[in-house]
Amino acid sequence: MHDLSEVVGHDPMVRGCISTLRSNCMKNALDCTESGEQLKPNLKKLICEHYTSFVNDAFELIFACGFVPVYFKTIDNVKMPFTLPLGTFTWFVEMTNDDSQILDPVHRHEICSYRVKFTNSPKNLKEENIFIYPYCRPNITSKVCDSPIKQLVQMHIALQTFISQDQRVREWNLQKHLVMSETVNLSDQTTSGIQLLDEVRRYQLTGRHSMMLPNAVSRLRNRENNPFQTVNDAQIHHLKETFNEYAHPHDSQHQRDATTHLAPPNMQVHELNQLNIDASTQTYLALYQTQVQSFFHKKLGSFVSSHNNSNDSEQMTKDEHSYISSVSRFLEKLCESTYAKAFNCKRNDVKFNLQVSSRLSINSTNDIKTLSDSFSGENINSFMGAPERKKMKSMLSFD
Repeated sequence: MHDLSEVVGHDPMVRGCISTLRSNCMKNALDCTESGEQLKPNLKKLICEHYTSFVNDAFELIFACGFVPVYFKTIDNVKMPFTLPLGTFTWFVEMTNDDSQILDPVHRHEICSYRVKFTNSPKNLKEENIFIYPYCRPNITSKVCDSPIKQLVQMHIALQTFISQDQRVREWNLQKHLVMSETVNLSDQTTSGIQLLDEVRRYQLTGRHSMMLPNAVSRLRNRENNPFQTVNDAQIHHLKETFNEYAHPHDSQHQRDATTHLAPPNMQVHELNQLNIDASTQTYLALYQTQVQSFFHKKLGSFVSSHNNSNDSEQMTKDEHSYISSVSRFLEKLCESTYAKAFNCKRNDVKFNLQVSSRLSINSTNDIKTLSDSFSGENINSFMGAPERKKMKSMLSFD
């Protein structure tokens, strides 16, 4: 559920497609009639304003859930529909029965139907007061919280894994990584030779060895005449004294500072190479973009605008316009069913109208030039009269 909400609410590609679809479907004002007659002006204004907000909220649920969960509240003595926010419920498919959460009585003839369960108990709202209008036909083999964009969610998770791995590679390359190896040259491989090598190592680390007596051997000492505990302490002391000789005599801010690590003479230091970032992320990103565009019936490459594709047609394709029209027809039926449920009337007596945007639009000066040449020529008069040309101009106007 978290990944589904992340894709629908925050993924730029999915959000862009839903926003574009919403703007194309809701370009013109919503209109409502009952029994072929217009509603009273005050009631019509109240109904149209609220149902416009109701439809806007339903867009994300259509693609996230495959249905729209609806409940009703009374506002100004008028029963109004609302949608459940995504994340406040889970859902599954069951066999249709008498207490199924069905909004339109026509769907009671279906074998399967959706049912929602609250994740948290809302105040003054019960599950039996939730009604569902399906966008996708329910399938009894569907899993819990099955979604129409399930494949996109899985690809989104995989894409985030690729991006996270690339980030880890970049963080690794920002730092130096060293490894150390030891070279052991045993000229004397007898027991005494190996023992001598151990004693040398011990002397390098501790400043002592088994043949050393504290008062019989001269030891390195500091300025306070205190002996150093290890040979490394003496070497680091020497380095610090050396760097202090180059310090500024009057300004402490000019003192040189150094962090030194000492290793035995038989140690070798090797720097690891940087990791290479392959093109897997970009390849998968392009695949994900193609899948999103295919799901929302958008023209391939519409997310990217460059000089290479600037000459391509930017008009809406027939497939895009058909898809927008089908979504608009679904939203009209959703409004009609909720209105009939709220006012206890027949759905056939109610008519909502959503006029979708035109396939033609002006996107560049090249479109204006092409249309101007068409309208000024004689060929257009042979198949398009003055009323049709006037209507086309109104469709292409900036509104």
